[in-house]
Amino acid sequence: MKIIIRIVLLAALAALGVWLWTVLFPSPEKVIRRRLMELARTVSSSPNESDLTRLAAARSVAVFSPPRSS
Repeated sequence: MKIIIRIVLLAALAALGVWLWTVLFPSPEKVIRRRLMELARTVSSSPNESDLTRLAAARSVAVFSPPRSS
């Protein structure tokens, strides 16, 4: 009975470790997809938004540019 409990605890610990790894170190595809969704939310506007709100959104698009390599 002790061995079964140890195996279950070990499996649960391994599953927790895998889940934590995927949360802390997401795949590049997930990171890019998240950034593109943020950019889409920033760029999109509704017809009832003011021009100043649209201008502020347009200026914040510069934040999404990739870093320059030297």
